[in-house]
Amino acid sequence: AKVPALVVRCDVANIYGTKAPPHAFCDLQNPNIVEEAIRLDATGVICNLLLLPDDAPGGVECQRQCINNVALLRAECTKYNMPLLVEPLAFKWSDPQAKDRFAMETDVAVTQPLVRLACELGADVIKCDPPTDTSQLAKLINVARPRPVLLRGGDKGEEAAVLDTATKLMELGASGLVYGRNIIHHEDPSGITRKFMHVIHGKP
Repeated sequence: AKVPALVVRCDVANIYGTKAPPHAFCDLQNPNIVEEAIRLDATGVICNLLLLPDDAPGGVECQRQCINNVALLRAECTKYNMPLLVEPLAFKWSDPQAKDRFAMETDVAVTQPLVRLACELGADVIKCDPPTDTSQLAKLINVARPRPVLLRGGDKGEEAAVLDTATKLMELGASGLVYGRNIIHHEDPSGITRKFMHVIHGKP
């Protein structure tokens, strides 16, 4: 039987809560995480490249941490011939006045340079958010070439709408999709996975 390929998450960040943290961080789990991924027979490893608002506490240090993490992982992945996925994610204040929680920033004017930085640091694969204006997706794909671009799925949505969006993103040039909540929170995770597989690969 076919089994899913394993991609090991290498870092831990504290920015995804309902409130912005007092000081943002993004730390590697441990310095030998690539060797651990090899022992687990992983297909690849993944880490973040985060960009927070300029006035977010710890935001600059957090991005510096991420850059150091990618550089360290790039060296280790090269040593062991392990594919490195990098997740360039930009954030903005959900409420610019309150400044108490983050929201995703998907404007390509912000995300395109971040995707380029991920590539320049040595990413083999890019995992990122699609722009709100999907007509701008080509800008992210072009700046990442020849690396594949996998698009995040975001919040759980109504099945037909999610599948329609997924189909359009693939038609616009995405190499694949990385959907979590729309699968694990679905009443039939196996069934919806098969539908996504059909969208991506053209077969059930």
